Amino acid sequence: MEGSYRACGHIAVMMLVERLPGGAQRMLAHAVNVLMVLISLFMIYYGFGLCAVTWNQSVDSLPALSVGVTYLPLPLGSIAILLFIIELMVAGPQNQRAIVTYDHEPGHTVAEEGEL
Repeated sequence: MEGSYRACGHIAVMMLVERLPGGAQRMLAHAVNVLMVLISLFMIYYGFGLCAVTWNQSVDSLPALSVGVTYLPLPLGSIAILLFIIELMVAGPQNQRAIVTYDHEPGHTVAEEGEL
């Protein structure tokens, strides 16, 4: 999800937003970013809490593996998403950068995107 969030390729329902005036669109986009920050902070806090609570439990079929380790992607992924949200708020959308659109690869054309 982190890559899709940074590339502005995540699922978004834009029907209502596109019909709003420019100022309202920007205000709504800012509200969405603030809500995403709050959700990410929630996931980080409670994700690490879940890891801590389950750290000493082992997976039944793999006793050497801690249940807490299996939950680590939740808070760690949320940290990555939080960083991308902050980047979006500070530097603006990154969906036109070559590193995101693959324009930096020699010989890449738009037609090839459908083949990926």
